[in-house]
Amino acid sequence: MNRNAEKRWILLCAGGIAAGLPFVFPILWPLSCIAPIILLHGIYRAESMRSASLQGFVFGALSSGLAVSWLWEALPLDWLVESAWLGLSLTAITWLLTTAALALGTSAFAALAFAMRTGMIGDVILIPIAWVLGEELRMWSYAVLSLAPNSLFGAHFSIGAIGYPLAESPLLLQLADPGGIRSLSFFAILIASMIFFVFRARNLRKRVLLIIFFSGVCVAMLAPALMRESESQSQKTLAANVAVINTQTPMVPSIELRLAYRRFLKEAAQSQQQPETIIYPEGVGLSSMFTDEIERQSFLHELFGERNVTIISTALADLPEGKKTPQIQYYGTTQGLTGTYDKIFLVPQGESVPYISSLLASPFDSPKIKKHADVDSMIVPGTALFAGVSSGGLRIGTLDCGEIVSPDLYPKLTKEFHPAYLVNLSSQAWFHGSRILHGQTVELAKVHAVQNRLPFVVAANESPSFVIGSTGAMQAQMPWGTEGILYATLRVRK
Repeated sequence: MNRNAEKRWILLCAGGIAAGLPFVFPILWPLSCIAPIILLHGIYRAESMRSASLQGFVFGALSSGLAVSWLWEALPLDWLVESAWLGLSLTAITWLLTTAALALGTSAFAALAFAMRTGMIGDVILIPIAWVLGEELRMWSYAVLSLAPNSLFGAHFSIGAIGYPLAESPLLLQLADPGGIRSLSFFAILIASMIFFVFRARNLRKRVLLIIFFSGVCVAMLAPALMRESESQSQKTLAANVAVINTQTPMVPSIELRLAYRRFLKEAAQSQQQPETIIYPEGVGLSSMFTDEIERQSFLHELFGERNVTIISTALADLPEGKKTPQIQYYGTTQGLTGTYDKIFLVPQGESVPYISSLLASPFDSPKIKKHADVDSMIVPGTALFAGVSSGGLRIGTLDCGEIVSPDLYPKLTKEFHPAYLVNLSSQAWFHGSRILHGQTVELAKVHAVQNRLPFVVAANESPSFVIGSTGAMQAQMPWGTEGILYATLRVRK
């Protein structure tokens, strides 16, 4: 390899790292529009499709590896394995395989862009289209990697999509309406393509003309998005008061700890905010706080009397033949159980055991891993979406934890049930309250809020609970490392 080739590969690696940094440090979000320029430079100078594809894989591996670096924060895995080295080995294997699966999408993009390149201005539009197709492939690639007997096979794992860091910009975030993360990724690569072609121009006059033209394209894209934001703000709204619980529950909470979380019900019942809905995070279920239904009804009647308040929480519900399903339950303080949603998209390793994981774990002969796999094999996913109804008569679209990473489940839920607001019951106990993962969760929530033009509520465990408005603005957030109640008044459409 000659010195020029070495420099190009060093530059490419620097670009891949730069593209991944915004997922770790959100303040660096502009890099999402700049770093891909380096990859484009490599593709246009590549001598073969194979070379372009390899450059895409390296670039994608570096950026995706940083995007899913929170996987390392699962350590120590003492609740799952018997030794530290085994936990380290499994985490490293999971991170490497996930990184490689996601990098395949970037590799496919590079190959497609190489095949389509003409050097003409039309490439500016073709390149972002190819990128979005590549990101679609990376989600399918992950679906293959995480395939399990009880998994939802499809393009759902959108972590690491180049457009998510743009959620840090209130202006650019509005492009998520209506295309969601696909629109944001398209725009990020469109900007990169424009800058790339400006620098490729051979004379100053052509560069100036390109800058003027490209600026007009950006304005044409942003103007409708800003108009939709303005229309959303001008709509007549109703007030919906919610109490969002924030907990610090370990992976395996004690019975005493579960019972202690009754205190949030007492606090919400006595609050002057008079919430119509109380939302618990994943892992803290109303059903686990009481020995039976009689005790639960008596306790709630003592607190709320005849006032009906909806409580949303999770449970591992029993099914025939010893099977279980992760379930979201809507419970009225005077009505009892009013509706349930069985989780559709199970978390790989957490609620489903991918075939490849079973294969890789078999040589270790770990009793804890085997027990965990046996439990996960009994978990059955749901088959349909569902929206509950609050005591105030508002529909609530709630999904469970990892389902927030899907670019399609919340839009589908919104289209089918027309909820007043969206909710996610989250727990980061697996990742010990990872700040990196929390930052990405906030960006996911912002994109869902703007795409569906609905307030978005996240009740979290081991990370701050928060509320996002329909324009993507942070409305309220709990401090780090605290337990308590986040009270918020949502402005929902009539």
